Formats: sequence, C-alpha cells, structure tokens
Amino acid sequence: MRTAMTTGTNPRSHARITTAATRPEGRHPPRTVSELLASSIRADPSKPAILAPGREPLTFAGLARQLETATRSLAVAGYGRGSRIAVVLPQGPECAVAVLAVLASATCAPLNPDLGEEALLELLVAMRIDAVISPVGVDSPVTRAARRAGVAAVGFRPTPAAPCGTFELIAPLHDVDAVPEAPRLEDVAVLAHTSGTTAKPKIVPHTHRIIAEAARTRAELGRLTRADRSLLLLPMHNLSSIRRVLLPPLVEGGSVVCVSRFDPADFFDWLEQFEPTYFMASAATHLAILEALELRGQAVAHSLRFTLSGGAALPVGVQMELERALGAAVIQGYGITETGNIAQTPLPPERAPPGSVGRPTIDLAIMDETGIAVGPEEIGEIVVRGPEIFDGYEGDTGATAAAFREGWFRTGDLGRIDHEGFLFIVGRVSDIINRGGAKVAPAEVDAALLQHPQVAQAAAFALPHPTLGEDVAAAVVLRDGGEASETELRDFSRSQLTAFKVPTRILVVPELPRGAFDKVKRGALAAMALEWLQAEFVPPRDGDEAEVATIFGEVLGLDRVGAHDNFFQQGGDSLRAMRAVARIQSRFAVPIGVEALFRRPTAAGLAQEILEARASGASGSSLEPPPLAPVRRPI
Repeated sequence: MRTAMTTGTNPRSHARITTAATRPEGRHPPRTVSELLASSIRADPSKPAILAPGREPLTFAGLARQLETATRSLAVAGYGRGSRIAVVLPQGPECAVAVLAVLASATCAPLNPDLGEEALLELLVAMRIDAVISPVGVDSPVTRAARRAGVAAVGFRPTPAAPCGTFELIAPLHDVDAVPEAPRLEDVAVLAHTSGTTAKPKIVPHTHRIIAEAARTRAELGRLTRADRSLLLLPMHNLSSIRRVLLPPLVEGGSVVCVSRFDPADFFDWLEQFEPTYFMASAATHLAILEALELRGQAVAHSLRFTLSGGAALPVGVQMELERALGAAVIQGYGITETGNIAQTPLPPERAPPGSVGRPTIDLAIMDETGIAVGPEEIGEIVVRGPEIFDGYEGDTGATAAAFREGWFRTGDLGRIDHEGFLFIVGRVSDIINRGGAKVAPAEVDAALLQHPQVAQAAAFALPHPTLGEDVAAAVVLRDGGEASETELRDFSRSQLTAFKVPTRILVVPELPRGAFDKVKRGALAAMALEWLQAEFVPPRDGDEAEVATIFGEVLGLDRVGAHDNFFQQGGDSLRAMRAVARIQSRFAVPIGVEALFRRPTAAGLAQEILEARASGASGSSLEPPPLAPVRRPI
C-alpha cells in the first residue's frame, strides 16, 4: 500500500507540516496476535508455516498444536496472561515458535543470548521478568543472571526428530488444572528495550494492538499474500524480526524460513531450496551477500520480489549493485524500537531518490529546536505519531515526558522531507559535531566516504579540539582485499564534501563498535580513536620534516612536534593554518597552500608536499580562504 502525502497544520505554530495519510479508523477491526494467527491456521491447516534447512516443515496445524502445548505448559507452571517471560534462546525455528507461543499466552521479552551476565541481570530486573525460557541443563550467563535476580527458570528442550519449531517446556507444576487465558488488545505483548549505547536501556512495552497493527501494515506495504515466504536472517531479539519478517507472512497465510545463522555460502542454497519471496538483513549482511555474489560469478536462481534493509543505512552504491546482481528491489526502511516502521521506500515500479528511506508510513513532521514545523528540504528533528507508537517508557516518567511533545514522539533523528514527500535521514541530534560553530552531521560524512570504492563501512564522530571545541574524525572499514591510505581517503572526501566537513583524521579499522541493534557507537569510537592516536612519539626524520615541525610548534605554542603529529589535532585551526603556511612559503620558497596542509596535516606529509613542489619546479605563493573559524571565547 502506498500512503498518500498530505499537509496539515500545527495548532500551536500554524506552520505547515508534512505527514503520511493514516489508515481510516475501523477499516480493520483491531485484533490480537493470537487472533490473527488463528485465522491463518483455520484457512489452511495443512500448509507449511515454518520451514528450516534439513528439517521437516511445521504446518499451520502443527503450529497450532505446538502453541497449545506450550501455552498449556506455561499455564500449569503458573504463567499466563500478564506474566512476563524472557525468551533467551539460540537463533532458529524453535526460538521463533517459542516467541509466538509466549505472545499467544503472556508478555514476551526476547533477549540476546550473547549478552553478558551483568547486562542480562540489568534487563531482567528492569523488565520485571517472572520467568526465563532458556536451554535446559545449560549453565550460561542467562541462567546465572536469573538466579541472581530471583527469576524462575523454564527449561527448553527442542525435539529434533519432529518437525522444525517443536519443543518441550520443563518447569515445576503449579496448578495442573490451570486453563490458559487469551490475551487482550491492551495487554502488553512484547517488552523491548532501547540499545543503551549512551545510557541505561529504557524499557519499551508494545501492546497486542500495536504489534498486530504493525504486522498487518507491513503485510500491506509489502503486498504480501498467502503465496509469500520470508527468510528470517535477523535474530529474534531484534524487534524488526517479529514485526517485519515473522508475523506479516504468517498473518496472511504465508510461511517463514528460519535459519540458525547467516552464512553467505548457504544463503544461495536457501534461496534455491525454499524460494523465499523476501528477506530482511542489516547493511553488513547485504554487503556480505554482494561480495559473495561477486565471488560466485554466476547467476542465482531465486524467487525474491524484494529484500528489506534495516539497521544502519545501506549505501546507495551497494544498493544499486545488489539490485543489479539479484534483479530484485532493495527496500530501505526506517524505524526505531519505540515506533516500529516510520518510512519505507516504495515497491517497483516507483523508485525513491538515492539516499532516501522512503515515504512516511505514519504521521510525521520535521520540527526545529523550538517545536515549530519546518518546510520541505529544511532540516529538523523527525517527530511522529500514529497507531504503532508506544505509550511511554515503563517506569520512567521523566524519559517519557522528554520523548513526547504535544502528542508527537521525538525520534532524536535529524531529517528532511523533499518536495516529493521522500524522507532523508541526516543524523542524530546528539551526534551533531560542532566544529568551531559550524554544524556537521556525521551521516553526511559517512555517506561521502561510502562512495569510495574500497570503503565498506564508515562512521564519522567528534574529537575534542583545543580551539574549535570539536573536530571531525572518521573511521572506515575497507572491503575485503581493499587498500586505501588516510591521505587518499581524505582527498576523496574533499571532493565530496564542503571543506569544513572533511575529517581531519580518518582511521582504517578492522571493525566499527556497534550496539545491540547494529547502530554504530560513535562515542565509543571516539574514545577508541583517542587511544589509537596517542601513538609513540616519532621525531622528524630529515631536515625538511624538522623545519616543518619547528614551524608547527611555533604556531601552536608547542615545545615538541613529531613527524606524524596531526597539526589540527594538536590545536590547529584555519587561522593558525594560514600562519603556518605563510612561514613555510617564506622558508622553503615553494607555493604550498592551505589546501596542502588540510590534505597532509603532519610534518612528514607536508615535507612530502614540499619535495613534490620542488620536483615540479614551482615557485611563488598561494593562500586560500580559511574553511574553518575558531571558537569565539567570551572575554
């Protein structure tokens, strides 16, 4: 379903806002997740619902029996409607069905089994968990965390000889005559949590009304029918797995392929064997698929109509290459834990402009710092409202009050809407880099670096600076077998960005630190970068390097400058750069400009520039206008 764009009015400011037309109230009667699944079960009980490699499929009738058995086991153990049950299991069909079973009878909290004991303990307490479902007889971080939190354990034992997705739950009997009670619309279906990259995780409850609405909306946006089949690659603790991959095909009478882990080699076999019509993956997984396709060197038989990209934005170049290789559209989406899906690029034949995350699927506005809605192409904070938005953080009224403004949820993301109604994400409000009074959105720097053919991942971040306040730095992960120097990457970024947005330092790293939901931890990256940049002092190695280092020290007021010390990291700005370049021109009689210092901001690098200028026989002077301004300090 394509949502038409309309305009409305902010009652306080009378400013025009851009929104997505919401579905008419009452078009679908509200239903719980259990009721939606029951409809599909009744429609075709013999049809496969859950599939997995090397296993017999689980039909809708078999799914119904497994759900009934599991809910009965939980009921006699004393857990039912209103109970909070954490599902902490390895990825695979049994984990997916266990999540469905808890959704059908209680409140489900799918947690990452790879978390450490302390992180799990914090979540179990914050979520007020009553019981944990985890593999029986295994001493693990979750079992230890549960004991420390006083949370009951429910043992989980898969039945590998039976169809995929079947299992037993083992727990002490509480009431053998207990009858499971069906959940209600406003009961909490799923407990999620924010990623906690900058603070303690906040608990996000979603009711059955919200989760069921999300499943039906995703089915409509994907034009899903009972003929569709998803391939579940994301882990179940990622809420997108439930809202976009697991529930939508099942509520339409389709099916889901569940695998235990992603492997590029097996991926193509899954496409041929199971014939999924779509899958969802992170940007890193999409890149791995593309690289595997290039190595494969031959076409892949598949039935894909589209793929979904979630988490970090998929670079435009990777998206285009993947679409050409698979012959299927790559649908970009944008959403967060609190809201579900916010925007999505359209299915063919319509195309979204490059870099866009699509048109909004719920009411959306772009507001400035004062809460006034801005017009098309203006940047501001993305705020949303609609039936899929959560009601507030559990047990944190302060965070809830700060998150909402006059009924709009503040996403914390910066964006803009173009004249055609397409949304573009610019960055995080909290991530904006203030470089000497000039504001730099890290996402824009990321996008520029990702245009380099050797760069697979990129993340810009702020580094403290003595005079500018903050400076722009970046880290990149190169493609397998790729090579690129810092100078080359900086030169490339200068061709893509305005001068003050070009990173002073670009570090080539093996991987970027990421949180639980694939978001780059820019703060952690900055801390790591400061350690990396505190390298052992390397003295100038020849006369030219020593002379340049002396000039750097004179301009910056430093007693010692090494061959590889970065001029700007040591406190330089554009005004000091002009002073340094003027002295270098005078002492060396070569036409070295400010541009050269920004390109090679070390004594070693600038000495190389001087050597090249001498070799070319150039002479004279060339000063350029400064791209940066120092911070104005109060007198």
